[in-house]
Amino acid sequence: MWGLTPANSALIISELFNNENFTNILIPGFGYGRNALPFLTYGAKVTGIEISESALNLRSEEWNENLKIHLGSVSEMPFDKQVFDGIYCHGLIHLLDQVECKKFINACYNQLKMGGIMTFTGISKHDLSYGKGEQISEDRFETHPGVYIQFFDLKKLKSLFSGYGIVSIEPINEGQEMFLIKCLKE
Repeated sequence: MWGLTPANSALIISELFNNENFTNILIPGFGYGRNALPFLTYGAKVTGIEISESALNLRSEEWNENLKIHLGSVSEMPFDKQVFDGIYCHGLIHLLDQVECKKFINACYNQLKMGGIMTFTGISKHDLSYGKGEQISEDRFETHPGVYIQFFDLKKLKSLFSGYGIVSIEPINEGQEMFLIKCLKE
């Protein structure tokens, strides 16, 4: 669906995590794994969470012993008691409503080691798709049948990630106008 090339944010964050010597990475919303490749390339152990078995099966023959997958929804986190050096989550928080999103962020933070970094991308209100489709609630639209997208601005993201050690919130282009959010657990 998005090709085989990792997202820009995956390349940026894998370099950050590699420089921090983070070797144990969680990727909620794993999909078919394109964004795991930069982390696996530098030798990290990656745990993915994915709800779609068919997405996982698309490239499963390419994976190695450094990859562990939990089949299920991120709303069911944690799947085990493991804590992670880093968490990379691309293109997922905008699919959740406010309550689900806050619960998910909290679950990620709880699985992060002290000194660990968690990162997320979410669609910006500046993206051209903002306002398209039926409005469900403030800044949330049904863009396609059954697909609900929550759009973010800085104020909403600062509120959503308040208490989770925000380091930065920066715009990033991923073929869509998005934000890259970085948080540090201290």
